Amino acid sequence: MGRYTLDSVMFHEIPRGRPAAPDVEVEDLVITGAPTPVDRLTHDFICDEMLEPAIGKARFIVEDPDVDGEVPRLAKEIFHDAAALPEHSKRMAERLHESQAAGSPAGIFMAALGQESGSPRLILMKAEHQHGVRLDRVTGASGVAFVAQHIRDLIVGSNTRVYKTAVLEHQASSDRVVGKMVDLQADGYAAFFLHAFLQCMPAQPAEALTKGFVDTVDRFVRQITLPLEDRARILAAAASYLERPDAVIRPSEFVGSYVDATHRDAFEALLPQELQGDVEFRRDPGLVRGQVGGVRLTYGLDVSISYSHEAAENDVVTFERDQDGRDIIVVRPPTDNPGAMKLSRPR
Repeated sequence: MGRYTLDSVMFHEIPRGRPAAPDVEVEDLVITGAPTPVDRLTHDFICDEMLEPAIGKARFIVEDPDVDGEVPRLAKEIFHDAAALPEHSKRMAERLHESQAAGSPAGIFMAALGQESGSPRLILMKAEHQHGVRLDRVTGASGVAFVAQHIRDLIVGSNTRVYKTAVLEHQASSDRVVGKMVDLQADGYAAFFLHAFLQCMPAQPAEALTKGFVDTVDRFVRQITLPLEDRARILAAAASYLERPDAVIRPSEFVGSYVDATHRDAFEALLPQELQGDVEFRRDPGLVRGQVGGVRLTYGLDVSISYSHEAAENDVVTFERDQDGRDIIVVRPPTDNPGAMKLSRPR
C-alpha cells in the first residue's frame, strides 16, 4: 500500500471555464449529493497512479493570513466533522468553477478525506476526462450520484489526466491550513488555483529552500573535521544531487545516501528548521546559480581548482595521500582529450 489512502470521496463535474463573452451560455456544474463508493482498483489507481506521481512535484503552501479564506475555513470544518464533506465539497466545486480562467478545460473535481502515511488529509484534485464524455449519473434520495462503474472505467481506463492537486492538513498548533499543491499544466502554478481557489500562498519560496540546502552543505564541509577526500566527495555528490532530472530536493534523503553515518547528526544539526524532518521541495537555483554544477577548491597563492561532478564520478579528479600523509589532488585527463593551457588571470 502506498502512503495515501482515501476514506470518503466526493466527485463533481466541472464544465469549461466561464466564457468571456456575456452572450455565451454557461454550462451547469453537476453536483453530487453523497460520497461515491470506489472499488479497490479505482482507489489504488487514484492514489498510486494519479496522486503520488503528481504530489512528488508539489510546492508547500499555507493559508493566506491576509484573506478571509472560504476554502481554508471549509477545510477546517471538514477536519472537525467528516460529515461536512458532501456539503462543503459542493461549495468548493462551485468556487473552483468561479475562480478558473475562461476556457479552462472541463473535468472531474474530487474532494476526498483520506490519509497520508496515517495522518488526516483533505485531497482536492481536478482531472480531465476524455473529451466529450459525461459521467453517468442517477438521481436518488440524496440527490445526484455518479455510477461507480463509470467512475472506474473513466479514471482507470480512459487515460484521465491530472491537472491540479492539493493535499491539505490542519495544523492545530497555529490553527492554519497547510499542505502541498501541484499544477501540472504550468511551469510554476496557475495563480487562480493557489490564490483565488485555495486562498493560500507559498509557504516559502523554493529558491530560499534550495539556498538553505546549498548553504548547509558548504557549512558542513567547512566546519566538520573531515579528510579532504571526504569533503570533496560530499560536495561532488551535492552537485550531482542538485542536477537530478526529477528536480526534487529531500535533505533527509541526501543525508542518508551521501553522508557517513558518524556525521549525519552533525549535518542535520546545521539544517535550518524548515529543512529538518521529512521535507521535500522543488529545486529552484535562482539564488545559488553560481554555486550549482560542480566543485571548486581554493587555496592561498591564487590557486583554485574547479571541476564538475562528472569529473569526480569518472575519476578524472581524485584525492590521494603521499607517504608523509599530505593530500594530493590528481588530475587524469581523458586519453582522447589531453586538455589545453593558456594564459589567464587567477580568479
